Amino acid sequence: MKTLIFVLSFCLLTANLFPQSRKKIKELGIESITEIKVDYEDSNGKEIMRFVTVYDEQGNVIKEVDYDKTGKLTEIITYEYNEDNDKTKEVHYRPNKKPYRTLTYKYENGLISERDEYDESNRLVSKKKYIYKYKDN
Repeated sequence: MKTLIFVLSFCLLTANLFPQSRKKIKELGIESITEIKVDYEDSNGKEIMRFVTVYDEQGNVIKEVDYDKTGKLTEIITYEYNEDNDKTKEVHYRPNKKPYRTLTYKYENGLISERDEYDESNRLVSKKKYIYKYKDN
């Protein structure tokens, strides 16, 4: 049984937020992308910054800053990666810059094997294990 069966209940949205590929971001030397949403609630329309995404030299997202529709900071998320560019840690911060959620990721044979979630007191609150079933050739 060597065919890989994935059941991932946690979507990695970050990779799909922007149409640019990691390869292109790396090639062009892009450090950050700022997305500006134009709100047309009034006749003038006003620009409100909604997201800022920062990349490392490998094209990995290392920081995301989110704002609400008024431009007020709502959340900061930081990411860490291993030498294979696999995400190993994700920390969510409140606007006061205090962490309230941390996710850690473990890998075996290049595949995610475990994801642990911790609260603001660094108490383990959930654990996900990923089991891969292979089909015989």
